[in-house]
Amino acid sequence: MHLSQVAMNLGQSATLRMNDIARRLKAEGKPIIHLGGGEPVEKIPQAAFDAALKKLETRRIKYTPAGGLIELKNEIIAYTEKKYGFKAEPKNIIISGGAKQAIYNFLMAVVDPGSEVIFPAPYWVSYP
Repeated sequence: MHLSQVAMNLGQSATLRMNDIARRLKAEGKPIIHLGGGEPVEKIPQAAFDAALKKLETRRIKYTPAGGLIELKNEIIAYTEKKYGFKAEPKNIIISGGAKQAIYNFLMAVVDPGSEVIFPAPYWVSYP
């Protein structure tokens, strides 16, 4: 199988490398204030854990719609309205697995092949 030059040149994630360095320095007793890494520090909220466990116990797991579950969209609408006084519409909400996926999906929806896209710094280290 042929691998692209992009695949052949992939290295360790700079984010994960920084996590490793911070972890090592902290283990050495250095006073580290780690401001990166992208990993949640807090434990999963108990209600989310309980809901996930309840779903797993049904042994019936399936893919959700690409744009997200309507129930989740409705919760986001209620939260946004309460917190910001703005009522969104379900058609204007997309659920993603993270900001990188959301940006990728957006670009794939609006940028044609061969178009020039300029990313201002700062940006994610994944996209130099």
